[in-house]
Amino acid sequence: MKSRVALAVAIALAILAAVGLKVYMIQKDREKAATQRLIPVLVMKKNLNKGQVFTSDMAEVEQVDQAVAQGRAPVFPDQLLKFANSPIQKSVRAREILFQDHFITESALENPAKDMTPGDRQVTVPVDKVTGLAGRLIPGSIVDVIVTMRAQEDASGPAEPVTQTALTGMLVIATDLNVERPLSARERREYASYSTVTLRANSKEAEILAHISKLGEIQLILRGVGDDTGLDRPAKLEKVTPKSLDKMIQEVVTEKSSKPPKKLEP
Repeated sequence: MKSRVALAVAIALAILAAVGLKVYMIQKDREKAATQRLIPVLVMKKNLNKGQVFTSDMAEVEQVDQAVAQGRAPVFPDQLLKFANSPIQKSVRAREILFQDHFITESALENPAKDMTPGDRQVTVPVDKVTGLAGRLIPGSIVDVIVTMRAQEDASGPAEPVTQTALTGMLVIATDLNVERPLSARERREYASYSTVTLRANSKEAEILAHISKLGEIQLILRGVGDDTGLDRPAKLEKVTPKSLDKMIQEVVTEKSSKPPKKLEP
C-alpha cells in the first residue's frame, strides 16, 4: 500500500514538474518575443558558390531577429537591384541570410589605397553630431574645415578663442567604413551614425589637418553642389576673434540687407 502511495506521489510530482517546466518555457518564449525585433532581409533560395553571379530571383524576403545580423550588414529588400547581377565573393548556402560582405572582395577591404592616384592622401578625423553635420555627410560630399582654438593676438594679451577656415573644398572619401553613396532611405539612415570622416588631401593638407586637430576643435562645413567660392584663398579669409566679431556681424547684416531674400521652395 505504501509503495503505491509513494508511486502516486512521485507521478504527481513529475507531472507538476513537467507542467512547471512548460509554463516556464512559455514565459521565456513570451519574454523573448517581447524583446525581439524582426527585420526584413534577403535569404538565399539556393546554394551559390564563390564567383557565380547572383540574380534577383535567387533570394526571397524573410523576417529575422535583428540580433542574427549583429556586426554584419545584411542585404535588405530595397537593396536587391544594387547587388543583382554581381558575382558572389563568398559562397553562400540555401536559407542563409545574404550579407553585403558576400559581394565585397577581400582585396577591396585590405587595400583602401587601390584607387588613389600619385599625390593623393587620405586622412581621417573624428566627428560628433555637431562637427559632422548631424549625420548628413556622405561619400562624395565637399566640405570646408574650420578650426576654433585659443590664441594670443599679441604677446602680452590673454589667449582668446579664434576661428578660421583652414581648408576648403575637401572631398569626403568615407564616413566610418562606408565608401559608397547610399542608394536608399534605409542606407541613408545607416550611414548617419558615423563617428569618423575620411577626407582626400594632399600631403600639406594632411599635415594641416593633423596639426589643427590637436590645437582645437575642427568643424566640417558642407558646400553646395558646384560651389567653388573661395577655394583658392582660405588663408586670406578673415579670422573671427572677439575683437573682430562685431565688425564681421555688421558686414554680414549689411550684405544681407543689400540682397533680396531667397524664396524657399514650397
